Amino acid sequence: MLFLSGCYTGGGDDKGASGSFASQMAKAGIPVVLGWGLPVSDAGATAVAAEIYYSLSIGDGISKAVQKAKQLFGNTYHTWPLLRVFTNGEPPKAFITKGQRVRHHTTRTSTYEYLEGTQVKVIRQGFIGRRRELQKGVRAIKGIGGKYGAIIHGTGGNGKSCLAGKLIERFRGDKELFVIHGEITQANIINGLNKLFKKMGVKSTKAILSSDESYEDKIDGLFQGAFKEKQVLIYFDDFEQNLKRVGNEYILMPEPLEAVRPFLVALDWADHQTNLLITSRYPFKLVDSMEDLPAKKLAAIPLMAFKDADLNKKIAELTAISNSEHKDLYLKYGGGNPRLLEWFETIAKEESKYDLDKLEAAIRGKEEKFIEEHLANVIATTVGVDFKKFLQQSSVFRIPVAEGAFKGVGDTKFLKTGVNLTLHEQETIGTVAYYWVTPVIRQRQWAELNDDEKKRTHESAYKWFNDILNEFRNKKKPPEYNHLQEAVHHALECGNIRGACKYAVTLGNYMNELLLYRDELSLQKVVADRITDDIIREAIEKKDGYVSGLLNNLGESFRTLGEPKKAIEFYEKALAIDLAAYGDQHPEVAIRYSNIGTAWRNLGDPAKAIEFYQKALAIGLATYGDKHPDVAIRYNNRGCME
Repeated sequence: MLFLSGCYTGGGDDKGASGSFASQMAKAGIPVVLGWGLPVSDAGATAVAAEIYYSLSIGDGISKAVQKAKQLFGNTYHTWPLLRVFTNGEPPKAFITKGQRVRHHTTRTSTYEYLEGTQVKVIRQGFIGRRRELQKGVRAIKGIGGKYGAIIHGTGGNGKSCLAGKLIERFRGDKELFVIHGEITQANIINGLNKLFKKMGVKSTKAILSSDESYEDKIDGLFQGAFKEKQVLIYFDDFEQNLKRVGNEYILMPEPLEAVRPFLVALDWADHQTNLLITSRYPFKLVDSMEDLPAKKLAAIPLMAFKDADLNKKIAELTAISNSEHKDLYLKYGGGNPRLLEWFETIAKEESKYDLDKLEAAIRGKEEKFIEEHLANVIATTVGVDFKKFLQQSSVFRIPVAEGAFKGVGDTKFLKTGVNLTLHEQETIGTVAYYWVTPVIRQRQWAELNDDEKKRTHESAYKWFNDILNEFRNKKKPPEYNHLQEAVHHALECGNIRGACKYAVTLGNYMNELLLYRDELSLQKVVADRITDDIIREAIEKKDGYVSGLLNNLGESFRTLGEPKKAIEFYEKALAIDLAAYGDQHPEVAIRYSNIGTAWRNLGDPAKAIEFYQKALAIGLATYGDKHPDVAIRYNNRGCME
């Protein structure tokens, strides 16, 4: 039997030109099909279905079951004229007979996976619910209702990413996926778009992305061209990392604002070929030309805790909770939050290991975020001290990394334990598995380490990224942008300033190529502010060119952005290091002199410019002779001042 319990499933069109969905299923060979001829309420459909299934389960035939439902609810929901039964022509028989052996149903538990290469989590098996929210998202991405995408918002653990994953999976065959997780900058947008269009084989975008136009103009150009010609789904995940609270509203922080605004301004130019999907704990405002762009262009899909039928379905797959005498406690504090319920299920499976009275006392009256963090902590502690320390130390990684990265923080056997407990997450790309700590608990776990432990863990993380980047260099492969970012981050956090300079120079050069001068300046200034006299002495002793290179490049950034006087300050610092390290006849020293000359030229002091250009030329002639390309450049600079 097939019960199509949805509006109009048993009704044809107004002119009778086509049969109902239910009748077509019966014609296709299904012995008995039930459908509703007109709209039906959730409450009415649920009540009638429950009575029909009960009647069938005690041996009644379909005719008797439907008749009993009519008699029971006819005066309440008035559903009898709506419910229709279709058969394939054979007399329907009872499905259950007296004495029939009971077959026990095996409850399915939810299993998750990630769409390859995306960190986009989807439920592969088990309950997801959210039917109406899913339908709303599909309609928005299809452009129905005048929207161009959707923002899914709600507290952590309510399934925002899983719902987004289902939407992405729904359109994966039609649309190419572009994903940014967490913090959004112009640099990671441009880097990601370069990779996207290269993968898609779209060559026309290279000229746009590498042009000297502004970032905003580049995004405008894409929406007028490639995004209008190709189908792309842009997905900003964990978007709350880009927001700040002002009064009772959330708005974008300055740097993400400049990166995101052009997308929302131009989104409708693509004629629904390209759409935007956002998941965030909080809805946000972005006003442009007196219009709130998210409200105007994105369908808002709030996710609340499961309740009623959805909650019952979720609980049905949590067998340990369902069979526990403490079920009421778990449901009370689970609050319909899928992640909390799954962690309570973990506790319910081994209740004897937990002090439930102590647990309840700790979470009583607390907000959902506290309960999440506390449950994760209790579960990790119960597994054992070594696992808990591993969880804390593995929180050092902000991006998914391969198993080898965790060897420096503990026994990697704990990764499997963490994944099974959903405290770690796993994604497999090709044959390589990548892991990270579940985001909602990462900060709390990391905060429990002392300063010495944090420093040692950052040192281990830096070593892993340094090894990976050296491997890329040895194979003559371009480095991964996010690896460079993380290498700089971990180097700074553990006080390895020379290591930070090493990768900040490479990362800054990359930003410079993309014409992201302000991003480059911001990065370099953070590192330069940590360069002390001791670091400079080390660089001179080790003849480490990265420290002077970083200071020189910071000077270049200031000069490019119209501050030549500030540029000279950093050029001179770089010059002092190179003079001490290499002497006054080294090519690096010539570069510093030439850069200082150009800054003076920008300041309108030709005499000063000639002075430093002449010094650079003299070194070039002494080092290379008069037939070298570098010498030609020095002559050219000098000649421009005549």
